[in-house]
Amino acid sequence: MFYPSPAPFMRLLLPALLCLAALPGCIRTDIGNTIDSIGKRVAKPVPDRISPQPPGSVTPGPFACPVDLYRKDGKLYIDMPLVYVPERRRGYDYLNPVGGYDGMLTYQRPYSKEELTALPAEHIVIAPGDVYLRPLTSDTATLTPPDKFRPQPRSNRRERGELYMEGELINFTIAENFDRQSAEYLGCYYFYEARQVAQLLPERREWYNYALMPLSAVGYVADVPLSLATMVLTLPFSRRLSPHIDYSTTHSPEYSEHHVEPWHTSDN
Repeated sequence: MFYPSPAPFMRLLLPALLCLAALPGCIRTDIGNTIDSIGKRVAKPVPDRISPQPPGSVTPGPFACPVDLYRKDGKLYIDMPLVYVPERRRGYDYLNPVGGYDGMLTYQRPYSKEELTALPAEHIVIAPGDVYLRPLTSDTATLTPPDKFRPQPRSNRRERGELYMEGELINFTIAENFDRQSAEYLGCYYFYEARQVAQLLPERREWYNYALMPLSAVGYVADVPLSLATMVLTLPFSRRLSPHIDYSTTHSPEYSEHHVEPWHTSDN
């Protein structure tokens, strides 16, 4: 019995695998996601700043989001401002298998701080599964459980404390109809998992987005062979590619970022 030779397929697959292992990366097609982005809006937290963070820096992270912290019945609640923005896609994107929590390399133009802060914000209150805070007056990563936390007075150098989720996985529930008046207000803090929380929230879709779903499914199928071709063709130019860094997005939103690098106190 005659079997077709796998050689043509392997000639595409092997360079593509080499491309996945190459640094800094390659270009892939993004037809399916681009069609799916039409009429879709995604959540973004409202940042205090968006900037690169050099290794060893003691400044707030690259996507610092201030939130209001409350406590009620021994539990902490985080009131974070959000905006919903159209998802930006352009038919192709940057591909790099080495992902981290600082940001995502992409050819989509990231939203700037000015764009996000200019939009009318809505507030969401979440009840995190495990939350710890750091004192405002120490560089030591002292973990404080919610029921024992006491707000610290402001110092000349530090305006806000830092809030993060303890544990490897992001764990939270949405507290609907949260009564702020009956809760204890603990102050404003930098919440560094705000972008992961926003990324895990459901997208908002217009009616025509649902009508385009069959076409986007065709695009996802077409992306497989087309991406193999574009990855091979762009492999020789991988070190000349210049993608954006989207600090509002991470590769793994379900994971807590403080497991990747030491936590820093905020100097203001």
